[in-house]
Order: sequence, then structure tokens, then C-alpha cells
Amino acid sequence: MRIRHVLGALGLAAALALAAPGAFAQGTLTPDQQKQVEDIVRRIIKEQPRLILDALQDLRRQEEAEAQTKALKAVKEKRDEIVKDPTAPVAGNPDGDVAVVEFFDYRCPYCKSVAERVIQTAKKDGKVKVVFKELPILGPESVFASRAALAAQRQGKYLEFHIALMNVKERLTDAVTMRIAAGVGLDVEKLKKDMASPEISRILEKNTDLAEELNIRGTPAFIIGDQLVPGAIDTDNLEKLIAQARKK
Repeated sequence: MRIRHVLGALGLAAALALAAPGAFAQGTLTPDQQKQVEDIVRRIIKEQPRLILDALQDLRRQEEAEAQTKALKAVKEKRDEIVKDPTAPVAGNPDGDVAVVEFFDYRCPYCKSVAERVIQTAKKDGKVKVVFKELPILGPESVFASRAALAAQRQGKYLEFHIALMNVKERLTDAVTMRIAAGVGLDVEKLKKDMASPEISRILEKNTDLAEELNIRGTPAFIIGDQLVPGAIDTDNLEKLIAQARKK
């Protein structure tokens, strides 16, 4: 749709100099004028393809900048919801001076690659609070795993179960999720019952809405201080962002 808009705008702009002014003022084109516009557009595409690419790149940069500005504004406005949500599981120091908030999916390989790194960094620092935001975007099996993890919180085993799920190498089916749950000592029957709770549905819906407001388009995504960081992050950059947030 955007490409058609760009091409249409270029064609009309070029045609203004050639087509009858009266026709454009009236908002109508004769068949001949319409053909002139189409010919001009084709010629621009053929002779100046760079013009089209530059226009599209400018449009993309503008949209990305606007989205980033909007997201950073949302980070500030939704600060309490992001960091202090009482329904969100936490690790590290719950009274830490810096919060590392992670949006993730248990079936996301990039989330798996950073899971232990985040927890170990918080443990090493001693003053970092890790806030887990379940964002199951990779299908029904992801949703099932997230519901199970949130239900595990009611048995006091969220973090243990979370780590076990992140360490799974095989496909994370519903059956595998339940097997892992039993393996970490969860009461599976109680877990199944708690998974059906409307409260868990509300938590997942709230996380999804928040991710949309923050323009989070994939997992993992982190909020550290006032910074929104999409994608996997290495230990050095994680520590740098924590240090920056602490200074502010």
C-alpha cells in the first residue's frame, strides 16, 4: 500500500506540469490524461529507479523515527506498569535500584540464548531487579507454556520453571511443558487448574497491549532505565545499560 502511495504521488507530481490544469483542479482526468500520467510513472521507474528507492528509504526512516519517539514516550508514561506490576514475576533483587524488564517467548531461540545471561548479570550485580513479561507470540504452544509459567508462580516455583523451560532443546510442545513442570516439582493437576484462571488471561492480554504501545515487534525485547532495546543483548552491553540507568 505504501509503495503504491509513493508511486502515485511521484506520478501525479510529474504529470502536473504536462496534464491540463483544469482537469486536475476538477479532480478528474480524461483517458488521454490518465495515459500520460501512467506513461510518466513508468518512465520515472525505468529511468530513475533510485528516486523511488530514496523515497521509500526516507519514508521508512521517518516512520522508524516516529515509532521510536512514540515508544520512548510510552516507556516514561507507562513506567509503573512496566516496572511495578504486582502480577509480573521477578528475579534478582526485588528492591533493586535498576530494573531490567524482558518481554519474551519460551519458543524463541534468541530468548533462550539470553535467559541465563540476564539472571546471572542481575545476581552478579546484586542491585538489579529482573521483571519478566510473558509475550507468547509464536503460536499456541508458546501460549500454553506462558500460562503454565504464570500458574507456577502460585506454587512459588516460577523462576525454577522459567529456567527449565528456557533450557529445553527439543520442541516445546504442551506435553513437554507438563513434563518439565513435573520435573521441577510442580503439582501438575493444580497447575492445570490454575492455568485456566481468568487472571492469567488478563496478564497475557495486558502484556500484549503494553508491547503494542511500546512498539515491540518481536522477542526478546528489553527495557532498561529509559532505554528500549530490541533483540538479544550480550553481557557487556547489558552491564553498560544497567550502569547508564543507575547514573540517571
